[in-house]
Amino acid sequence: MSIALNTSQTNSHHMEKQIAATKAEIKMLTQENASTEKKLYVALGLVTAFGVLKLIGKI
Repeated sequence: MSIALNTSQTNSHHMEKQIAATKAEIKMLTQENASTEKKLYVALGLVTAFGVLKLIGKI
């Protein structure tokens, strides 16, 4: 009984560590995604500004 309980506790502890690692990875990927999204918006803004300037004949 004691061995089974101990194994169960070890498995539970391992699962908790794995869940924490997965949460950390999700957080990191979310931050990377937000950073990439900001870069895309900046690029879109620059392309739009260039297009408007070209349209009105300033370039």
